[in-house]
Amino acid sequence: LPLHIRWKVIKDIFPGEFNQFYTDRLIPALKQSGRHPHAQSLTRFVRVLEHQRLPDDRFLTSLVHFIDSLPFDSPKDCYEVGNLLEALLKRVTQSGGKVSGEYTTPDIVAELMVELVDPQPEDRVYDPCFGTGGVLLKCAERMHTRAKQMPPRVWDQVRRRSIFGFELCSTPYVVGFTRLVLAGIDMPGLELGNTLERADLSNHSASQFDCILADPPFGVRVSPEIQSHFHIKSIPR
Repeated sequence: LPLHIRWKVIKDIFPGEFNQFYTDRLIPALKQSGRHPHAQSLTRFVRVLEHQRLPDDRFLTSLVHFIDSLPFDSPKDCYEVGNLLEALLKRVTQSGGKVSGEYTTPDIVAELMVELVDPQPEDRVYDPCFGTGGVLLKCAERMHTRAKQMPPRVWDQVRRRSIFGFELCSTPYVVGFTRLVLAGIDMPGLELGNTLERADLSNHSASQFDCILADPPFGVRVSPEIQSHFHIKSIPR
């Protein structure tokens, strides 16, 4: 990140200046954040952030102070912060909030799916509609457990080249991305968009995966234009 939008700057912003920082400094800087894989992920966040309405300054100030009080110095620290996020996500899900059951898979279902598929550390795992990332998170945890018994380079590969997914909606996309990063997946290959509209959909060699898991959004209507990419059409309703 450019120096002028890093955390040490954000945490010292005075109440009342967040909106100006957000529109005049943060968004433009993220749009020009370079070609590093991390920068590409941040650029995708711009599509989310540009359409977000900021809470009031009092709430933002409290939130920044709270985040600043959390430790992020080690993988164990990030794991503990991830546990806090998991607890918060469960509360939001149970209350029927913006990331409710439509975008989440119950833990017990996700655990069963991962147990049946049993992804290995060398596998490339893909969820075409990952929602808040619950299934991918369980896969990452399983792969981490297996990788502990292998040379360090194996876990490094999992962190950078093993977890992939697509999500159509912006809020669950950010939640899922954050969960995976806190779990140690430094470079999750997560895309924001409609998995059925992927540019390389007809090129079967472009993206190859060893494990594909999904809890699809049943009942969603698909346009005739999108259906034209597939040999088997869904039944119009």
